[in-house]
Amino acid sequence: LQKMNIVILSDGLCGSTCGIFASHLDQADHVTTVVVGGLLGKSQQYFSYPGGQVMQLDRIRSLAHAINLTRSQEIPKALPKYASLSYTFQEIYPWKSQEDLDEIPLEFQYRPSTYRLYEWDWSSDAELYDHTLQFF
Repeated sequence: LQKMNIVILSDGLCGSTCGIFASHLDQADHVTTVVVGGLLGKSQQYFSYPGGQVMQLDRIRSLAHAINLTRSQEIPKALPKYASLSYTFQEIYPWKSQEDLDEIPLEFQYRPSTYRLYEWDWSSDAELYDHTLQFF
C-alpha cells in the first residue's frame, strides 16, 4: 500500500494507541490527515493524546506477590478503601517529530490535520467517505 493511497479520517478524539499510530503514519510516511467537525475556522488535531502503558496499583501488588516480592520495601502499600492509583510505566514517543521538536513530548505538541471537513451531520458513513475522496 503506497502512502498516497492512505488517508487518516478522524474526529480528533483518536487517542492512546490510535494517537501513536496516526502520528507515526503522519511523521514517517507523511500520509494525508482529515478531521471531521470542530470549530469553524479553527485548525484541529487528528488525534487527542499519545499512548503509553498504565497499570493500577492493585495489579502491581498482585504481580509482586506472584513473584514472591510481598515483603519488599519497593512494593507500594495498599491504599485506603475507595482510593486508587495508576502508574505509567511505559510512555511511547515518536523517534523524531516534525519541525525538529525532538525534545518536546508529543502531548505538548500541536499537530493539525492536513484537511478539514466542518460538517457533522452525515446521513451515512458512505457519504462521509465520499466527501473524503476529494483529498486523495
